[in-house]
Amino acid sequence: MTFSIPQEVAIMDSTIPRGFFAYPSTPATIPETVFTATKEVNRGQLVSIKTWEKCRVGGKLIMQEICKEIDASELFCADLTGINANVMFELGYAIARNKRIWLILDPTLTESRNEFNQLKLLTTIGYAEYINSDDIVRAFYKDRPYKDLLETILEKSIKPNLSPIQDEIILYLKSRHDTEASNRLTKRIQTSNIRLIIDDPRESAVQTLSWYGQKAYSSIGVFCHFTSPAREGARLHNARYALVSGLAYGFTKPLLMLAEGDYLAPVDYRELLKCYGTAAVGTQRLDEWLRPLEESYAQQKHSRDEYAKTLELATELKGFQLQLGEHVAENEGESLIEEYFVETTPFREALEGRQTIFIGRKGTGKTANLLKLAATLQKDRDNLVCVIKPVAYEIESLLRLFSSYHERDTKGYLIESLWKFLLYTEIANSVLNEIEHRPYIWLNETTKPLITLLDESQNALKGDFAVRLERCVEALLVVKSYESIEQSRKGVSEALHESTLKRLRITLGDALAQKKRVAILVDNLDKAWTKQADLGQLSEFLLA
Repeated sequence: MTFSIPQEVAIMDSTIPRGFFAYPSTPATIPETVFTATKEVNRGQLVSIKTWEKCRVGGKLIMQEICKEIDASELFCADLTGINANVMFELGYAIARNKRIWLILDPTLTESRNEFNQLKLLTTIGYAEYINSDDIVRAFYKDRPYKDLLETILEKSIKPNLSPIQDEIILYLKSRHDTEASNRLTKRIQTSNIRLIIDDPRESAVQTLSWYGQKAYSSIGVFCHFTSPAREGARLHNARYALVSGLAYGFTKPLLMLAEGDYLAPVDYRELLKCYGTAAVGTQRLDEWLRPLEESYAQQKHSRDEYAKTLELATELKGFQLQLGEHVAENEGESLIEEYFVETTPFREALEGRQTIFIGRKGTGKTANLLKLAATLQKDRDNLVCVIKPVAYEIESLLRLFSSYHERDTKGYLIESLWKFLLYTEIANSVLNEIEHRPYIWLNETTKPLITLLDESQNALKGDFAVRLERCVEALLVVKSYESIEQSRKGVSEALHESTLKRLRITLGDALAQKKRVAILVDNLDKAWTKQADLGQLSEFLLA
């Protein structure tokens, strides 16, 4: 087979574009095919392409050498056959370093095209199909990626969709499965003083490459929680996270790559990825990475790093641009509330107290309405607003508790008492928070008994919603099952501090006497509604 090389200046010198080719090492046919193709392309003297196997890595960190080669190139070529994690990391890095991307794929290998489509992340990017080296060379000369090196994904797809930074964020990519470690890591990072953008595989479909690029570019840190290869769906999940990690590494963002168990990381980023055996060790590794970011954020809350300043200047020059917002309302913050929330009849009815529950599929605006309601009601100082946002595993812990109570009367009493405890204590903690932030308004003879009662409770009534819920479940699980309903109810009452709740209700009544309205807004009650969930138990809890 011979090829007609384009009629262009074909003199090999230092002025021709340089390229780098990434591809998996297995099956062995791929390196052989790509090597033959690059040799033929280089013979045309229009571009000089180096393969990863030609990198001199002896005695050096492989990742650093490969990244150095990518930095020295203008063109990045990659074979996505098999969705190799090494290649995905290098692709993410090349995109972040503003390189022209050219992709190939062998669709004849088993599941190759299906895996690419399942990944979804790259389906909007074109690729050339091949079976042999002749196909690669022919496609390369047809696409001529060396002629439009400024047509990069960063410039054409990511930067145009950036908006001026309003607040610094951490991008958190959750594990595919809600393991014990995943739950603890989520709890820890949600206590951070830095706003989170969470990509939860259970909450939404795969985000676009542009979305990941925007969030990684605008973040002050990226945390990717990889899934153990032994778990379902791990390979494609980890390949996606490898690409996002490469983006973050290319943008020089603080990056934590954390994996469960004895995860043998792909060689490119092995020194970057940290493994843990237990949830406690995983949380410790996250804390060690997160604490310096939190301290720096607290000290320089209003400053921006060099990347953010460049971004802000660039976006200001673009002029007005319509932003349709995030698919997940929790990721929006103030921009949703202030810039483009559209009031509807259900929202106005809820504001007036006539609409009490919002039902709908993901993305229909339930959380958006809650955020807007909270912000609107909080503007009136005569209102007290409590926002409760339990997560899925907290609701699941309640279902395990309910299943241990077989008598319908006892279970009904338990659920009612549990709601009463949680809501009363949530209102009390909201009042306490208001007192701490505005003592000149709140601190008086009517609120002092409430403060005294909360202090005397030895933290039984104070603290985060999740903490109080966990304490309740632990206390109720050890309540003995009595033959009589009266004895069972007494056990539940003692576990939930019923006598203290009576005092709390009285002191709350006095403290809130001057308030016009107390609004309790609860979100995420549908988080645990999966195919495997006990819908009967969930319904009983919700409708109580």
